[in-house]
Amino acid sequence: MPPSHPFAKRSKVTVAEWAQEPIVFHNEPSPARERVVKIVEERKAVMNVRVAIPSLDGIKLAVEAGMGISVLPRRCVINELKRKQLVAVPIPEVRLPRQMRLVYRRAPRLSQAANAFLKVATAHNSDDSLKTARRGK
Repeated sequence: MPPSHPFAKRSKVTVAEWAQEPIVFHNEPSPARERVVKIVEERKAVMNVRVAIPSLDGIKLAVEAGMGISVLPRRCVINELKRKQLVAVPIPEVRLPRQMRLVYRRAPRLSQAANAFLKVATAHNSDDSLKTARRGK
């Protein structure tokens, strides 16, 4: 959101509060977008979508211009946050886990370093957020 928005000084915002604000949303369906819509519906809130835009850069520009607020991955707004063009405020109810895939070249034998990396990567897989697959076995 723009630094001038009333939520900008808050430590967190609820989904219901976010949904009532003018929203700049991505116009293409995605798992993240559908998850946000589902959470809003579960809270019996109604989203106030002001505009739907096809690109993340367009969404950021619209938010900077004061057309509304949005939910974007933090990694997409790092530069705008550093330059203080946008402010990020957590919405605790919206957690968008990502399913990660570990992809590596099929080889008769992996190097010692590659095996060590796989061991570490798969050890941190307690929540199934990292899936590994070995092809050709």
